[in-house]
Amino acid sequence: MLAVTHNLRSIAMALCFTAPLAFAEGEPSALSVSAAAELLYQIENLQLEVQSLRGTVEQQQHELSKMKASQRDRYIDLDKRISSLMRAAQERPVAPVVSIETATANSDALPVSNDSVGLVIQPEQVEIVDAPRIIEPANAETLAEYKAAYSLVRNNENAKAELAFVDFIGKHPNSELSGNSYYWLGLLKLNSGDPVSAIDQFKSVIAQFPGHDKETDTLYRLGFAYLKLDDKETARGYLVDVIERFPSSKAAKLAKNLLSNIK
Repeated sequence: MLAVTHNLRSIAMALCFTAPLAFAEGEPSALSVSAAAELLYQIENLQLEVQSLRGTVEQQQHELSKMKASQRDRYIDLDKRISSLMRAAQERPVAPVVSIETATANSDALPVSNDSVGLVIQPEQVEIVDAPRIIEPANAETLAEYKAAYSLVRNNENAKAELAFVDFIGKHPNSELSGNSYYWLGLLKLNSGDPVSAIDQFKSVIAQFPGHDKETDTLYRLGFAYLKLDDKETARGYLVDVIERFPSSKAAKLAKNLLSNIK
């Protein structure tokens, strides 16, 4: 963009010095009218190009701000989950330690093996808690791969797009763009007349990427997919969920229209 601006200034300065000569008659070194017009035309084209580049930069800045805000929210949510797990671990009662002497004195309270002298004490059942999933933000590599898969959708190469999204999820299961990939896989399945598979893909977005940017649209698509299966009650539940949780979203408006057609 800096190079374009520099070229624009250079041409403008050249025009300022040469324009007076464009209409001078009888001067052998005078710039022709066509040449001056060509300079003006180039300047106008460069101005349009600069405006286009500015628009692209503003759009990228907006997307970057959204990504930063989304990542910050995820870190806050992760911190809350870890704190909750730590509190639960601290509040969990510790099993009492029983010495051999005490256990021998209270042999009626503990099962004793007939084949050995030692005591057979049943181990305490330990609750296994899944660690919170850490979602990885998009980087240059994952973004390029995702865009390549998405371009196949735009070119109506749906079969190749499905393979590309599945491959992306396999390589980057924790990437936030895998949430988008599940969503597009669901749409591709839905458009191909397979609502059952579409539901599986949409539910992966909700289950594995809570709070994802595609959550609103995914809930609406789930309602639409269940309606395709003639499961009106389940469809109504998802559509109402969209309206109640995201009332000002575009998906909520679509959900209202779809709800009005369910009898």
